[in-house]
Amino acid sequence: MTRETREWSEQIKLMQAEARAANQREDNPGDHRPDVYHEGDKTVYRASALGGCERALWYARTGVERSPVSATLMKAFREGSNSEDLVLQMARERYFFDITEPQYEYEIEVPGTDGLVVVRGHLDGLGASSGTKEVGNVEAKMLGPDLWKKSHTARFKSIPHWMVQVQLGMMGSGRTRCWMIWGEKDADGVAKDVSYTVVEYSARDAVMALAKVRRVEAAVAAGLDSAVLGEAEILGQVRGAWELAQAEGGARSTLNLLFR
Repeated sequence: MTRETREWSEQIKLMQAEARAANQREDNPGDHRPDVYHEGDKTVYRASALGGCERALWYARTGVERSPVSATLMKAFREGSNSEDLVLQMARERYFFDITEPQYEYEIEVPGTDGLVVVRGHLDGLGASSGTKEVGNVEAKMLGPDLWKKSHTARFKSIPHWMVQVQLGMMGSGRTRCWMIWGEKDADGVAKDVSYTVVEYSARDAVMALAKVRRVEAAVAAGLDSAVLGEAEILGQVRGAWELAQAEGGARSTLNLLFR
């Protein structure tokens, strides 16, 4: 993609200085809640976690404490958070993006759970470029030198959970386009350049992510992934449900035979 080469505004230079100082202080903004958490009777899966390993998702669902994040990965998270607003402002200046509603929240009800299990995520904003009136999602990601040199397709292949997160965002917001804004890091982990990719909605990745949640929930409910197969608490819950069904006339001969 061709673009003009020009000096950044004084606002951008000030934001770069602020991001550099935040990195040096090792500020760590952002949402630090676990990948799966509870709000009353509702179980919430973070959209950013659904592109990873299913076993890791089950660990998060059952409350198993995960290993500490490596210093290298934590540094990358920190640099990305500290330069997020900077990357968005660069996109506004270079590509005349109109970006609004930062941290737009969406929620997707997982089918078959009566609204008690949801996937929740946050977009970096909603926006449109100067060349279109269509409003789409906006996501910003920071790239090191190696990823910056790769094509947009290769970037998603290198870190596939990004595409899952982008597609879930479009499903949750009801939009069919996402402006993926890439920020290039300098030696201090601060954005020095930007480019963007237009990603169109394709339900496959989002549907597969929701299916993953269903599998984890089914495994937890059945006790199949419990520390002890069929542990007493799970069996007690199943027996209680059967007895309630009997009392309400909902358990007939076939079901009773199965449970016996």
